[in-house]
Amino acid sequence: RGFAVVADEVRKLAEKTMSATKEVGQVIQAIQAGAFDNIRGMDQAGTAVDDATSLAGQSRAALGEIVALSGDAAGQVGEIARSCEAQVAAGERVQSAVGRIRDLSLRTADGMARSAATIEALGGEIEELIKLNGVFRLIGQGAAQDAVEALAAAPAMVALDREAMERLMRRALAESAFLELLYATDAQGVQVTENIAPAGFKSTSKASMVGKNWSSRPWFTSVRDSQGTAISPIYISEASGEYCLTISVPIHQGDQVVGVLGADIKVFG
Repeated sequence: RGFAVVADEVRKLAEKTMSATKEVGQVIQAIQAGAFDNIRGMDQAGTAVDDATSLAGQSRAALGEIVALSGDAAGQVGEIARSCEAQVAAGERVQSAVGRIRDLSLRTADGMARSAATIEALGGEIEELIKLNGVFRLIGQGAAQDAVEALAAAPAMVALDREAMERLMRRALAESAFLELLYATDAQGVQVTENIAPAGFKSTSKASMVGKNWSSRPWFTSVRDSQGTAISPIYISEASGEYCLTISVPIHQGDQVVGVLGADIKVFG
């Protein structure tokens, strides 16, 4: 019986030993798995350290480039500042030059205005001299007046024959360059011929002028009242735009005035 008890105890001890051995194996496996995990973690940590070291190197290089670029930028800013100073100085010189040019322009404009006024005054005087010369040549020397008076004394004019009068007036226009327009009235100032003008004359009216009453016009009343030749002041013709004057001459039948011959004379004809 004692042996059986011992054997049973040995068996139980063996079972416990096997169970403990199994547990030890499990613990060893767990330790091995943990060790493997630690090894992998250390490998990963090493890789991370290597990566961090590489990034640190790259950061250091980037910082170096930034420092270099900052130096270049500072140099460029200095160049820009110097350029701005030069431009400011140039702008001040330009502004000064513009001021001098403005003053010169004002003085020039004032001088030109005075010159223009002088030229305008001289132009007016020259124009007056030209007109006076034209008047002297045609009137002072009697050329235009003699021609119109000779035409008024022609038999066809004295007879107040319209067809013959107009034919004679056209011939006179062809022979005298200074004549611009010829027309005739009876003793009451009623026009008895058309306005006779050279070719190309621009009349303000295309209607017939025969029968138009001019009895209140100065060129007619002057002849009627004086019974002699009348000469108007110089004026600008509406038809030609040239300087003209009008010579009006009585048409006589003996001592009686039976009509008036009007002649518009081109002063520069």
